[in-house]
Order: sequence, then C-alpha cells, then structure tokens
Amino acid sequence: MLIFPTCLTGALLYMASLKDASGNPEFSWAGTVSTITASVTALVQFGSMIVAAYYLEQTADKRVDDVAAIVDDAEVKKADDEAAHLNKCYREVTQWNKIPVLPKLLMRSSLACIVISCYIVQLFSSQCFTEHSLTDSIDDNLQGNVGNLFLPLGWIATGLFSASVVLLYVFTSWGKVKAKLKAKEAAPKPEILAYGSSDDRTDFDLDLQAAADGIHADELVVSSNDNNSVASFHRRHSHSQGAHSTSTRF
Repeated sequence: MLIFPTCLTGALLYMASLKDASGNPEFSWAGTVSTITASVTALVQFGSMIVAAYYLEQTADKRVDDVAAIVDDAEVKKADDEAAHLNKCYREVTQWNKIPVLPKLLMRSSLACIVISCYIVQLFSSQCFTEHSLTDSIDDNLQGNVGNLFLPLGWIATGLFSASVVLLYVFTSWGKVKAKLKAKEAAPKPEILAYGSSDDRTDFDLDLQAAADGIHADELVVSSNDNNSVASFHRRHSHSQGAHSTSTRF
C-alpha cells in the first residue's frame, strides 16, 4: 500500500525519460501519468502518518494506566537524566552574551560561508554545475569523471559549504567540552533531575513538586502522630502496671 505508489512513480519517471531514435519520447504519456502518481504517492505517505498518529494517540489515551505502570529502566533513566543535564549545561555555556570572542567568530564565519554558498547555487546554478540528469551517462556527459559535474564556481560554492560545516563542528565541539566541564563542577541534585531547576521549570513542574512536597509533609505529620500515639500508649501502660503493682502490695 505504501511502497507500490512510490515504485510506480519511479518506473513512470524512467519511462518518461526514454527517447526513440528520432529524439522523441518513447512513452509520451508517461510524463503526465508520473505526475499524477507522484501526487498520489505524496497523499498516501501523508495519510499514513496521520493514521499512525491517530492510533497512537487513541492507544495512549485508552491505556493510560498501563503506560503509567511501566517501570522505567534504571540505567536508561540515569543516562537520560545525565544527557538532559549535559544539554542544559550546553545551552548555558553557548549563550551568545556569555561565549568568548573566538567562538563568536567561528559562528559568524560559518553563517557567512553557508549564506554565500546558498546564494551562489540559487542565483548562478547554471554556472556552478554541468547539466546532468539521473538517466544520463557519466562516460558520455561527464567524460567519465564525476568531478566534471562541478564548474569553477561550483567548486567555490562547495568549498564554502564545507568550510561552514567544519566551522560549525569546531564550535559545537568547543561547546561540548565546556558543557562537560560545567556538568562535572555542579552535578544536579535528584530533585533537579526530576523537576528541573527553578529557572526552566514550567507551572506543571512547580505544581508537581509542590504536590510531592505536600505528600512528604503529610507523611512526616502522620509519622509524628504515630510516634506520639505509641509513646502515650507506653506511658499509660507503664502507669497502669505501676498502679496494679501498688494495689497488689496493699
């Protein structure tokens, strides 16, 4: 159901590219039909995602208790908590107003390179690359060398794109190193891992922690009352034994 429209569209596109000896399309109708099947393929793929999301939502709503009863794996939860804390540290150390001059220069250079590369490709695409389609032969169209696909301006655009990727990688690597150092300096408390810090907690998180604190306080009150009741019972029991001993002597 999902694969058939995609395969049919690919076959029709290939048939539309075939030409006879005179240079005319061998299957003139294939181009029009491939456009229709491509639209159908897009609708089928989009519809499948909608259906999957609907049934996932229905299952999650109807089986809330079953989902809540699933116990989290301790190792996975620990890894998730550590990753969340590390990501929080990364966001903090890469705040634009806090990072040094050199990382800012890396980011600005990366942005400039990718912007210039995109504009070159979009505005001067015919001067960047040799015209080549999926069904063309590399031996015939590119003289057997894939590098001939790039014209001089295309090499410049590709170089700028590569430079942007490298600069961004250097910046993210610097940020990860700083985040790891910050994470080691201040390891999060269990309640912070559970509810988040006071700076980034939502109203739901605050209500959840307040409820948990209230339950803990109630447990302490109940425990204190139980202890008082037990102590009172022991005092009354001791007094009754003393009175019974006195009456027995007399």
